[in-house]
Formats: sequence, structure tokens, C-alpha cells
Amino acid sequence: MLQSFFSLSIAFLIVAFGQPAWVGWLCPIAAAVGYAICWDALRNLSIRSNYRFLIAFIWYAGVQTIQLSWMTATEFHGAYILGVYLGLCVCLGLLFAIFSVFLFSKPSLSLLRIGALAGIWTMMEWGRFHIMCGFSWNPAGMALAAYPLSMQLAAITGVLGLSFWVMLTNLVALKELWKRKRPREGFLRWLGVALVPYVFGSIFWSFHHPVEDKKVESKVALVQTGLLPSQKFPLQGRIKEFLSPLVQWQRIFTFLKECEVNKPSLIVMPEYTIPFASSQPIYDSQTAIALLKDAFGIAALKALPPLQHPFAAIREDGKGTQCHLVSNSYFSQFLANFYQADVIIGMEDRDAETKKCYSAGLHFSPDQGGPQRYEKQVLLPLAEYLPFEWCRRLVAGYGISDFYTPGTESKVFIGKRPFSVSICYEETFPEIMREGKAKGAELFVNLTNDNWYPNSKLAKQHFDHGRLRAVENGIPIVRACNSGITAVIGPRGEIVDQLQQKEGVLYANIPQYTFFTPYVKWGDTLILGISLGLLCSYLLFQKWLIKVFRKRRESTL
Repeated sequence: MLQSFFSLSIAFLIVAFGQPAWVGWLCPIAAAVGYAICWDALRNLSIRSNYRFLIAFIWYAGVQTIQLSWMTATEFHGAYILGVYLGLCVCLGLLFAIFSVFLFSKPSLSLLRIGALAGIWTMMEWGRFHIMCGFSWNPAGMALAAYPLSMQLAAITGVLGLSFWVMLTNLVALKELWKRKRPREGFLRWLGVALVPYVFGSIFWSFHHPVEDKKVESKVALVQTGLLPSQKFPLQGRIKEFLSPLVQWQRIFTFLKECEVNKPSLIVMPEYTIPFASSQPIYDSQTAIALLKDAFGIAALKALPPLQHPFAAIREDGKGTQCHLVSNSYFSQFLANFYQADVIIGMEDRDAETKKCYSAGLHFSPDQGGPQRYEKQVLLPLAEYLPFEWCRRLVAGYGISDFYTPGTESKVFIGKRPFSVSICYEETFPEIMREGKAKGAELFVNLTNDNWYPNSKLAKQHFDHGRLRAVENGIPIVRACNSGITAVIGPRGEIVDQLQQKEGVLYANIPQYTFFTPYVKWGDTLILGISLGLLCSYLLFQKWLIKVFRKRRESTL
């Protein structure tokens, strides 16, 4: 029994830390044999099945406590996030324990049963995307996302296909561990299955490489503000840390000053770049103009947008005199006009007629009368939408009293090249990103705000998901973060460039090359169809075996 618990501990370390955000070299081991070691140790324990269920639950819930440990950063969330953290670990632990029940329900593993079990796990992970706001982090397939070659299989099957292959490989390894006959042949069979993603990735990578080099590239400027939430927003108890919106804009103008030399065709700023709604008139126009003149020179004032909605409004100054107040859109449109570039910025936006409020990505084109808007579809519970009315008093203590309306679709905007916008962890939902590519996008733009969990693994895990979306859709991604990993990712998941400092602007070339992938056409339908087909085939085969057994038994009687 001591040996079994030692094996469980080894398997725990391999799987828990075998993620790209943790220990990259452990990922291939986790993808190939980490789970198999756990299941083999569980089977060797001479205990009742309900205790085996409990140990499987504790083991996988513990794995998630490591992989989701970024949720323990309570500085800007308070203690309630720890309850969410533990609740998620419990739920995921239960899923693994239930799956292990299916696995141990029979003492043998036929090839058809292995395929059916891998399909069951895949369908269980798919179900996570569709519960409430969904929980898209940490699918088992992330173990194959540590290296560019192994992640290329996602172009066919998506991240769920990677999860399918991780489980298939581990179950093949488990079959050989249980059988323990002809170990050399068994090892070669397992190794052949484990190497499939790498062999496919090598072929896929080579096929697309020579064409990409011939494509012309365009330049992007990605702004990373590097501010903590208490610096961006007036949070209760930390008001002294808050920087006024004008100071925040001034910092951005300083960062962007180099654009005059780099001449990007696209400027991207992160989610919630500036507080207050985009068209809300809050700045005195003369103060705003002086700020722009100081930052860019008097000649730049030719790029000022008109003093009309959504850029400005006339207000009384309290002394009976009317004056113009300008909005965040005023500054955003100025940047688009001045640099003759498309500007994409994350801000709150409100509809004057419907009174609905959105977390939005706004697209400003040069010399236009106002922005186009993308509304964030997947909102964060408690922070952006209220899942239950009884939660209202809980979040009120953190200064949250208003909530957003979710968007209903992915949108494609026409700039120098068609692009679609995602906001924050929408980037972890494959179907949302795929919808943009299917509608004609040639570039993904992600606006992110990872600074609510400072000094944690969140930014790297979020980034790893973004790389997979590039591979799934054969399309480059540019990411602008308040803090996190601001970067340009190529269509095969390769890192083209990334910002090396905490704040500033990343000037980089965007690969123009995009290509068709089967995942864009079929989405998750392909791997779910394979999973369901294998499960149904196994059940039908079992039913046929039972009939054959009964007939033989009746004939002998």
C-alpha cells in the first residue's frame, strides 16, 4: 500500500505541474503517462470502491488547487474568491472521480473501451463550457500545449481533441501496465500513440512554414498600462492610490509617442483601459486640448475630433456659463486621426436609449464620426454580472453596484484587415473565437485585464489558451493587457514578439499569413462526434456480447 501512495504522489506532481504555465518539460510526461500512474496505483490499493472514489476525488481536486492557485490572490477580491476557488476544485475533483468509476467498473481495457472512455472524458470537459458562464480553464489537453509541435493537432480537433488524445494515451499506457505481458511490444504501442501529436505537428508546421515567409507584414502598437486595479479605479479603502483618468491618458500618450517613428496601422489598448463610459463627457475641453498639445505638439491639433456626440457635450459650469466637456472617445478618436491607424480600446459603454451597459471593445477608424462596438459575451460572475440576487449584498462591500449586459455574437470589423475582438477570458472559449474566424476575420484582437490577480500564474495560463486559439483557427492574435503578457502570436501558435517590461508599448509586425483549418469548419462537432461514436460503438458491442453469451449459455443447457 505504501508503494501505491508513493506512486499517487509522483503522479500528482507530474499532472499538477505538467502545464505550460508551470514546468514545461513535465507536460509531455503528464500527457503520456501521468494519469496512468495514478489509476494503476488506485487499482493496486486493496480498498473498497467507495474509498477508491474518495481518493480519486482528493487527488484531482488537489491537482486543481495547484493549477488554479492564482485564485488565491485575494488582494483585490477579498476572501470570497477562496470559496469560489475551493468550490471549483471540488467540482472538478468530482468529475474525475466519476470518470474513474467508469474506468474501474471492468477489470480489462479493450481498445474500443479505451476509445469510449477517452470520449466520455472529452464530453465531460465539453460540458464545462456550458454551465452558467462556463469554466474553460485547465482542460487535460493543455499538457500538449507546452510546445508548438504538440499543439498543432488542435488545428483539426481543437483543445478538446488534445484532451481526447491525452486520455487515450494514458489509457493505452494503463492497459500495458495492467497486462504486463510482452512489455517491449506494449511499450512500443504506447510510444507510438504518445508520439502522434508530435509527428503530426512536425508535418503540419513544415507544410505551412515556407508560404508564411513570403507574406508582407503590418505593424501594431500594443499598449500595456501596467496599473493595478487600485490605481485604475477608485477602490474603497485605497483611494490614495487612484490615478485620475487624465493622468492615465497622459501615461498612454507618453507610451505612444514613439508611434510617430514606428507608424503602426493598428493601435490596441487593453480591457478597461480608462475608467468611465466611453461617451461620458467628463473632461474640460480646454484641459484636454492642452494635454494633447503638450504630448504631441501644436500641429497635432489638426487631428482633433469635432465637439459633438459621442466625443463631447455642452454642460453648465455651475456659474451660468456653458462649456464643452469631452469624453474618452474624444481621446481615442484623436489617436486614430493623428496616427491614421485603427484604434481598438476596451472601455465601458452605455446605450442612451436602452440604458444598458456593456463591457465593450471599441473600434475607432481615422476621421470617422464614432466607434463601432463589440460587446463582451462571457461576463465574470459577481464582478460583471449577478448570478443570484442574494449575491448583491456580498459584492456591494467591494463597491460593485452596477452590472453589464452580455453581448450576443462575435463581430468582424473592417480595418486595414478584417479582425474580430475578444475581451479577457473569452479567449479561453474556442467556439467564441472560431465564430470570428468563420465570419471572415484575418486577425484576432484580445483585450485583457489580468491585473486583478497580480503576481500569479493567471497571465501565463491565459496566454497559453490564446496560443491554442491561434492554432485552432490558423490566424494570428495580438494581445494587449493592463498587466500580463502583451504579445503577438503567429497562426501556428509561435510567439512573434512580446513585451519584456511591466508597462509601455510593444511595436511588432503582425504575420499576414492565415490558413484554413478543419477546426474552423467543424468546430467541436468533429471530436464530439468521434467521442460519441466510440461510446455508442462500445455500448452496442457490449450488448452484442451479452446476447452471444446468453445464446451460448442456453445452448449448453
